[in-house]
Amino acid sequence: MKKNLVTPIAILYLAMALLGCQRKNDVIPAGAAKTGTDATAAAVTINPYTILNITTAGIPNGFTAGSIYLKNSGSLYVTDVTNNSIKKIDITPVSTANQFTSVITTVNTPPGENGLRLTNPINVVGTNNGSINVLFRTDDRFGSVVYGRIYGPSGSIYTLPVSRIGNIGMSGDPSGSFAWFCSFDGIGKFFSSHIQLPNFKIPADSLYELQNGEQKRGSPVTRIFVGASGTKYLVNNQQIFKLTSGGQLIRAKPYANYPYTPYESMTGLVATGDNKIIYFTKNGRIMKLENSVITTLVYPSGQTSTEGTAAFIRAGELAIDEQQHLLYFADSYSSSGGNIKALTLPGYQGH
Repeated sequence: MKKNLVTPIAILYLAMALLGCQRKNDVIPAGAAKTGTDATAAAVTINPYTILNITTAGIPNGFTAGSIYLKNSGSLYVTDVTNNSIKKIDITPVSTANQFTSVITTVNTPPGENGLRLTNPINVVGTNNGSINVLFRTDDRFGSVVYGRIYGPSGSIYTLPVSRIGNIGMSGDPSGSFAWFCSFDGIGKFFSSHIQLPNFKIPADSLYELQNGEQKRGSPVTRIFVGASGTKYLVNNQQIFKLTSGGQLIRAKPYANYPYTPYESMTGLVATGDNKIIYFTKNGRIMKLENSVITTLVYPSGQTSTEGTAAFIRAGELAIDEQQHLLYFADSYSSSGGNIKALTLPGYQGH
């Protein structure tokens, strides 16, 4: 009888042991693909043109974001107009799919030769070798002289007057090695240790506009953006141009004739790598040009629009991420200062 009782008990213990091993093997290792409910939670889709918040640590009093530049490393460089400084912003996604956190630090920008301090910064571009390229004015008048400055990674400082008029634009090259700028005189470059003044003169006939049926000299270009494909975009009040390798400016449709000024007061400009979509900001709005049609995506609350969504923003300069799923923008809606926010683009899947 005892012999018959032992066998079922042994079998029971053996079954329990095997079940325990099976449960241990069922544990999903860290980093493994999730299924079921977990997979659904991980694949959160955010609607296009949703504004994402970026909380900041180390933000100074009166911080007013001007120009922004997204470096290949993922760091943002921003001109702090109020505090006459350059800020580096390291952004990190947090667990919530619609929020980022960031830490702001002030870049060391000592005075240059003859004690010329960095004041009224207009644009900034960081390069792969660690240099910081800046356009700035000695006062805040648009008619004042614009200086270009290179803060080298070894502490060197190079400064040169680059334009006699304050309407000027700047863009990093896709290689990350240098920066481009445009002014009343044409297009120039910031190299690692020196600045090349404009040696490409914009053809005058490219900027002509129709006024009362006659061709008149158009306004000078005030913005430049160099896309991932190397295409250069230039903007004046009436038109967006694409600059060909042969030096020809091609007008992007729709063609704008005087007095129509669709790009007047533009403050930001970027384009997708395939050259199919241009995003720009004007009067606080985020807009796009696609298939020769201009549409409003988001506009400041209090304004009116037949399209797009109202939001508590006043968008300025733009930067587009490498995946082309996010637009970072300088926001000056708050009277107490500025901030950096992001707008989702089609294809963004959360983080």
